[in-house]
Amino acid sequence: MDPCNEGNTSQIMEEDYIRFAMIRGVKDSTIARKYIRNNAILPLVASLAIAFGYMLGGNTLVESIFNYPGIGFYFGKAIAFRDYGLLTGLFSLIVVGVIIATFLAEILYSLIDPRVKIK
Repeated sequence: MDPCNEGNTSQIMEEDYIRFAMIRGVKDSTIARKYIRNNAILPLVASLAIAFGYMLGGNTLVESIFNYPGIGFYFGKAIAFRDYGLLTGLFSLIVVGVIIATFLAEILYSLIDPRVKIK
């Protein structure tokens, strides 16, 4: 199991369906692969899309301090010079990136959890 996901995994281990599978005599490797892994990964997939949004838009200060020419650097320069065209373009780029990341997270969700359907 992933050590970063240990808290969520321990919560899933306490669920009744895990105990029932252990009582039925299902192998530990099968329980880990079929029952625990998919349910423990779901919150990580959702937080990945949110982290991608922070990665795109939340680095303005760092890029300005270290003079690194990235999206955040140009976002700060556009604010300083009141370049509304560049601000609109950068903001649109960030929004499209977050929408694509959320869309990919939804597709991953449907692949991991069969209860989630894409219509």
